[in-house]
Amino acid sequence: MTHEPPRPLAPAARAVWDRHDERITEEGRWEAVDHDLLAVYAETHAVYDELVKAILETGVLVAGRRGAAKVKNPALPALQATRDSLMRLAKSVPLVDREVADKTAEFHRWMEGL
Repeated sequence: MTHEPPRPLAPAARAVWDRHDERITEEGRWEAVDHDLLAVYAETHAVYDELVKAILETGVLVAGRRGAAKVKNPALPALQATRDSLMRLAKSVPLVDREVADKTAEFHRWMEGL
């Protein structure tokens, strides 16, 4: 069962919403997350995916104004800012149960020490 977002989302953002909705519901945490922020996260993730696609299509370096010299793709700063926003939003939603994540990380560190 998927939940409806608090407002209509574009198809790409809705796919992100549905993916996280399913996982969070399975974890039994649906009532513990901020649904409005999850919608913002989904929209931001869709923008991030579009920026990645644009950079992959045009390259990290693109022709400058005069055409001769290559310059950094102007989408790169937007990509970095969007990625930073995703990381902040993921903590605010929260996308992950921090207590479980910390215990899992502690267990993995213990296993590596064996």
